[in-house]
Amino acid sequence: MIIITVLAIGISVLGRDIRKLNQADQLKVFGMALIYIAAMIYYVSFINAQSNTFGYGIPGADMLAHYQGAEKLSKGFSWVQLSSVASRFEKVGVSTIGYFIYTNFISLCIFTLPVFSTGVNVYLVYAFQILVSLDTALRFGHVVASEHRNIREIQVFLSLALCAPFMVQSFQLMRDIYYMWAIVSLLFVLCQLKENKTFAQKRVWVYLKCGLLFVMAVMLRYYSLVLIIPLMLYYSEHKKIAVYVVLGELVVLIFGSSVIDIVKQIVGLSWTISSPEISESIKFLLFPNIFNQSKYLLHWRQFFGTGIDVSGCNVPGVYYIMSVWNLWILPLAGVGVLTNWKEKKKETFIWVGILISIVMIYSITYDAIDTRHKFFMSLPLCYLAAKGSEKLRKRIPCCIYNLTVCATVLIVLVAFV
Repeated sequence: MIIITVLAIGISVLGRDIRKLNQADQLKVFGMALIYIAAMIYYVSFINAQSNTFGYGIPGADMLAHYQGAEKLSKGFSWVQLSSVASRFEKVGVSTIGYFIYTNFISLCIFTLPVFSTGVNVYLVYAFQILVSLDTALRFGHVVASEHRNIREIQVFLSLALCAPFMVQSFQLMRDIYYMWAIVSLLFVLCQLKENKTFAQKRVWVYLKCGLLFVMAVMLRYYSLVLIIPLMLYYSEHKKIAVYVVLGELVVLIFGSSVIDIVKQIVGLSWTISSPEISESIKFLLFPNIFNQSKYLLHWRQFFGTGIDVSGCNVPGVYYIMSVWNLWILPLAGVGVLTNWKEKKKETFIWVGILISIVMIYSITYDAIDTRHKFFMSLPLCYLAAKGSEKLRKRIPCCIYNLTVCATVLIVLVAFV
């Protein structure tokens, strides 16, 4: 019963945002929804077919911990007692509170007052997360288009929705899509405050809503502060302060290893964290590349056999789609940085600074890269790519650029056949 209510809320929120689009753009959103559903069926079916996975599209690792934790909560376990399930539940702290909140949420959706079987309820959670992903991309399109009239909302929506991590996070039992929705929704509300005089008259309600979204984002993923604070300042017309905040983040991450250690202790992280290396950061930003991924896609069993890792990221095609997205978006983002710097230095510095901060955070805290680690940087990349596309189409039609990307993809594939 609860999951049905949650789905109804998701459909209502997304439907309200879709109604603001023209009919052609609405069809594109519905088309993207079908793509997500098809991708979910493929992804879940592949994982379920493997002998070393749990079922319900759950390969293992964090996803399995969340599912098993949710099951324990439904049987009356407390948060403290979840330590027997996985190490992430050993204590409640700043860095772990998001695990408990998300596990509680899926426990309510899957196990509380169930109308359907457990498996069906898990798939309905995936369906709800698809709605959240699409609404996140749509709202981000509005945020960018509200600042730049030459950029179409649907253009940004498509670039973000086609990002492989956005898709994959929709049908994994992970909390990431929710904190991203909270961040984008906060910016969405701030944009509405500037655009709508009637909306501005309800300032108390608006600020309360912003506060709730801020708390939601930070509790689900505490280092979302790196993105949310400067952008909140920027979209509330405190652009100079936003620049100083981003500058402070960069200084701390580049030079302040002792400061990082203090923060690590405050939030309760046990990882060994060192200062970022430029080579590792660049590698993280550019990963995955079209050449390696084309080779892996065409000769999958030769490189990976028939098994699957516990993170569920090495489903055939996932990293390949990420590499195609990189080939499409990264050049546009580069053009966006170079051309926008002359006109809007503060804006460009904020978005580029946020991107660099995210890259450095992940490069110093994780040894390996999977889809969700690339997920966080998709917002600044899509923003910069939208600016690059705006400038590029003044010189060449967008269709020419897109055809060039497609031709490159085909040539590389043929080369590795």
